[in-house]
Amino acid sequence: MIRIITTLLALMLFVPGTNAMSGWTPLRVMTAPNALSRENTLSRENTLQKQGQTIADLINQHNSVGLTQMIDVETLGRTAIRDLDLSASDQRGFMTGFLENRAHVGDNLLGGFTGKSTALLLRSKRVGAGSEHLLRFDFADDTGESLGFGYLRFELNSKERITDWFDYGQGLKSSAAIRRLAAGIFSNQSTARSWLGMSQVDSTALAAFQRFTDAIAKKQISVAYQEMEKLPAAFKKTQQYATYRVMLGQQIDEATYRASLEELAAHFADEPSLQFLLIDHFFYTKRLDRAIRAIEIFEGNVVKDAATSILKCSAYLEDNKLLQARDACETAVKAEPKLALAWDSLLGVTSAVKDSAIFIDVVERYEKALELSLDADKLAQASEYTWLQNDRNFKTWARARR
Repeated sequence: MIRIITTLLALMLFVPGTNAMSGWTPLRVMTAPNALSRENTLSRENTLQKQGQTIADLINQHNSVGLTQMIDVETLGRTAIRDLDLSASDQRGFMTGFLENRAHVGDNLLGGFTGKSTALLLRSKRVGAGSEHLLRFDFADDTGESLGFGYLRFELNSKERITDWFDYGQGLKSSAAIRRLAAGIFSNQSTARSWLGMSQVDSTALAAFQRFTDAIAKKQISVAYQEMEKLPAAFKKTQQYATYRVMLGQQIDEATYRASLEELAAHFADEPSLQFLLIDHFFYTKRLDRAIRAIEIFEGNVVKDAATSILKCSAYLEDNKLLQARDACETAVKAEPKLALAWDSLLGVTSAVKDSAIFIDVVERYEKALELSLDADKLAQASEYTWLQNDRNFKTWARARR
């Protein structure tokens, strides 16, 4: 069983999503009626911020050991199997193997971070005796080229240990992902009933479930994907089925991944928890109005930040709605003046307008915000800015900077 659990944990590699804040408390000192309450508020908010920042720092440092130590692996494992209807003996067996392989949890959480990717703490809030922390991930390759964004919401207990996290790029919690994979270890009738959400499972359905879970345990992802199609019709109508297909399809090839996303969008396009997962798919299929709607739903339910504004800017630009695109990019640079990608996006929109006066204004604000100096001549040589080479106003400005 321990070997199988190691295999299951290896399948849990965090893969980033490529593309009103009700209850969230901004990380600032709130107005208080007296000095003592102001100090108490500051202390509480600083504590919350430190908890979230610790997670971000561990990820940015690629500190797998420190991250694993911060995760309450036992609580995570018990949450994962809570609804699997396992015997006491099976529960003990699973937890023994899970805890003996705890080091893989931190490794797999870090597995999706490559190149110059960074984690940024966005929001923190108190939840009962514990807390929740929303982090954004800016993915980039070794050259710094953007590969998109991702968001995770971490849940901490009163001891400041991570008990679970929700991946908006997958549309599910870590404990749910473990539960789905762990079912393969105990592919009996009771596990099949709880995993499929069915009160009764006949021999045909059980056999299909066992073939599917066996393929998962053997890391035969393509086989598992095919076997899912033979599961009961009632289960195939569920969000669990559709999101699991996406998770598997992403590990097979682009065509399979896109087909599974289309299947998900066809039945659950309005599900709030799936909006970030679907944004990239709506871009890919050129349903730009739907992409913008998904971004706005995500902003209303999770967070509105520079990254969501950049995504909205890109959608408007691709749809040739330049005024809306520029407004969205301006929102991005105001939200995070030090984010180079926000300025690059604004430059791209401004270039599409082909007004050198506006373009020069953006360049100068870009330079001031990031305290740098752009080479005007090299800028005009870039493929997207070649129109500047014949613009009299830009040439006069560039000459004065030499």
